[in-house]
Amino acid sequence: MQATDSLASWRANLFFELRKFGEMDVLVHRGIYEAAKGIYDQFMPEIMEQLQRFGDKARQSFNLLAILLEEASHFWST
Repeated sequence: MQATDSLASWRANLFFELRKFGEMDVLVHRGIYEAAKGIYDQFMPEIMEQLQRFGDKARQSFNLLAILLEEASHFWST
């Protein structure tokens, strides 16, 4: 992640690439979409496993801050 600290950064952020979000008629920032898709791809197999294993009694909880920090660490390490 990088702060907007120059005219070039501001231009890049103002004219970011848009992407259609899933099947909805909504456009979002490509980077946000890719991060959300990464989280979805990471957790859906675990969620499906819990549903198959426990059925209606399946429960999972997620700490959004922990998830966001984990995803952000991938950006910082590259």
